[in-house]
Amino acid sequence: MTDARVDAIIELLVRLAGGDLTARGVPSPASDGLDAVVVGLNMLAEELGARVEALQASEAELRALNEELDARVRMRALALSRSEARSAALLAAIPFVLFRLDHEGRVLDSHVPGGAPLSSPPADLVGKTLEDIPSIDPAVRARLRVAIDQALATSAPQRLEAPGQGGLPGIWETLVVPVGQREVMCVSRDVTQEREAAARIEAALREKEALLREIHHRVKNNLQVVSSMMRLQLGGRTDPELVVFVTESQARIAALALVHEHLYRSDDLSQVGFGAYVQTLAANLLKAYGAAEGRVAVSVEAGGDSQLPIDQAIPCGLIVTEAISNSLKHGFPGERHGHISIELASTSEGHRLTVRDDGVGLPPGLEVHRLRSLGLKLMHQLGRQLGGTLELRGAPGTEISLAFPRPEIAPMTAPAPRS
Repeated sequence: MTDARVDAIIELLVRLAGGDLTARGVPSPASDGLDAVVVGLNMLAEELGARVEALQASEAELRALNEELDARVRMRALALSRSEARSAALLAAIPFVLFRLDHEGRVLDSHVPGGAPLSSPPADLVGKTLEDIPSIDPAVRARLRVAIDQALATSAPQRLEAPGQGGLPGIWETLVVPVGQREVMCVSRDVTQEREAAARIEAALREKEALLREIHHRVKNNLQVVSSMMRLQLGGRTDPELVVFVTESQARIAALALVHEHLYRSDDLSQVGFGAYVQTLAANLLKAYGAAEGRVAVSVEAGGDSQLPIDQAIPCGLIVTEAISNSLKHGFPGERHGHISIELASTSEGHRLTVRDDGVGLPPGLEVHRLRSLGLKLMHQLGRQLGGTLELRGAPGTEISLAFPRPEIAPMTAPAPRS
């Protein structure tokens, strides 16, 4: 029996050695040493079978990857060939002059668009340094040298503008782009027409600015004439209602004229520095209501973003005029002293204008929404014009507040063609 089991184990070893990993021995019911050998051989066969299957799967995966890589290489080669063809076509169509130079200023390669009137063929320049090309002006050569050194030292493109060199007419702009650490690509383009157009635009802009300043100056003068005519029309009349009416009207006209005066004197003809504008406006109102001068102090607080376009500065100026006028007329009776503060603060959505005083405030029991004075109606209308809602609060003192959005920037549209 033992010999038969040994023969079976030998046969199992032969089959496994021959590559038959499916062969398995049958353990004997009698548990002895030979039985342990059979179990071990079976476990070895299973482990070898699993490894072979894994290797076969890996081999199949490697074959698939190899086929995929071959396909990718073929596709990349085809794409590279097409890209080179496109690059050659694009290079032929580029209207720029291209020169590749080394760190010593030696021409390594060049591209000159057809028809460019160079004094020397581009191929003759290859291998020459900047000093070997006599058609380059010495001053331009020195600037180009500096640009090359800076581009290589900072790894950042350098730009220079100079008259055309080597027979090229007009004005040319050259961008010196570092390529690695020892080469640069010089890209030059003719900017003559751009510079001439920019000069024409600049001249037209200066002319329009002068005209706009003259318009603001004349509007301010005309408004001052209207105010003077109203004062002359008042003459020596002492009717209190008439005097108040003329004084208030003159204050409103002065607020309008002051905006145009600030624009006339400003470098920016589209915006008004609100802080300085309101300071002058408040000083003029204190002077107009001479009885309050010295008794009432006015402070102005405007943040850094206090520049307002003219279509917002005028309504805000009129609102401030009405608010200060009301405070001076009603908030500080007799010899009462006090303070008026004006604040323009930036918000996430725009601005908030606040005018408050520490005067006597509104009469007790007064319903604010029922007030129908001309000044209050005007302030409400101006608030709606700015896209906000005016709020009036009383006790202690009086506070007028208006939150309004920033102006929307209209999209630029092309001018209509002339018929």
